Amino acid sequence: MLLKADKIVVDCYEQTMHSGEINVPISNNEITKENIYGEIGEIIVGKKNGREKDNEITIFDSTGLAIQDVAVAHRLYLEAQKLGIRNRVELVRVV
Repeated sequence: MLLKADKIVVDCYEQTMHSGEINVPISNNEITKENIYGEIGEIIVGKKNGREKDNEITIFDSTGLAIQDVAVAHRLYLEAQKLGIRNRVELVRVV
């Protein structure tokens, strides 16, 4: 399926080169960095187009970035504030 993709999108070029599902075909020289259409951030901010045709196949390899986790945590925090939820959660135990 990967080789049939019209666009291959990743969350981070550099991270993709050594981890994630795309790493295997890159290591096997089945695809190169040039085969990667772009990063998801480029599509989100409009630097590159997302899907352009209904039948276009786009593969997204999300290796996961810390900033994504922080963005989700921040959104959850804001929603909890709006709802008046004030439960304290201990993430790191300090001894």
